[in-house]
Amino acid sequence: MKIQFPISASALSMIWLGQAGFLFSLPSGRTVLLDPYLSDSVYLNSKAQSGYAYKRMAAAPFSAQELAADEIFCSHEHGDHLDVGSISALMSAEKTRLYTNPISARSAADLGVRKEQIHILTRNSFVDFGEYCVQTLPAQHGDMAPEAMGFLFNFGGYRVYYAGDTAFDPVLLKQTENLQPNLALLPINGEYGNMNACEAADFARFCGAKLYPLSFLDISTSWWRSHVLLQRASRTRSGVRVDPSDAGRAPTSCIRIYLI
Repeated sequence: MKIQFPISASALSMIWLGQAGFLFSLPSGRTVLLDPYLSDSVYLNSKAQSGYAYKRMAAAPFSAQELAADEIFCSHEHGDHLDVGSISALMSAEKTRLYTNPISARSAADLGVRKEQIHILTRNSFVDFGEYCVQTLPAQHGDMAPEAMGFLFNFGGYRVYYAGDTAFDPVLLKQTENLQPNLALLPINGEYGNMNACEAADFARFCGAKLYPLSFLDISTSWWRSHVLLQRASRTRSGVRVDPSDAGRAPTSCIRIYLI
């Protein structure tokens, strides 16, 4: 059964799905997903080598079968961004379209996603959906994902920057700063080439954006870094959308925020 999210004629809302995944519910009822990781496929595919290192610490707030997205954006091909355990179910509705880079597009097609549902994006491109628009930005994820990208969403003047997986990079910072995001969704785990908590807080502060962290509190290798993030960000003008009482503890439900 598909979930129907409450619709407000004046509110854009965001739901954190855990790890690096987000859901945007637009006033029209349109649903946009970013890097939804709803299974435990990374752990299942790596446990023979890594044990429990990539085990989910909390269940996903929704199953793939419960969500009916209009658009899904995938920043790159790694398993906690392009979820091999849920992408087929997420793309089961005929209306759903996947927007991603060429490598991820090929992976999605191999997993059974119909080619007519897949739209390939490259860095520094622009797509206008009428109700909102998207600009793609480079992401510095090294040789691990050379075509990784971030997204700048403009929802009727409210701008959300989603970094995906990326290192702190002065060129990217300047490009993002010029786009004047209101909210920055940034990695804080400090692993695999990503920003750490201090770098993410500084990145958001330099952009003048409020900060919402991603890639923490879900996979066991990085949950404890939320403590560092909160301590660092509390000394900047960046807003942190995490209750300090929940720092270092896995979430038991999704977090819903009304943005505008």
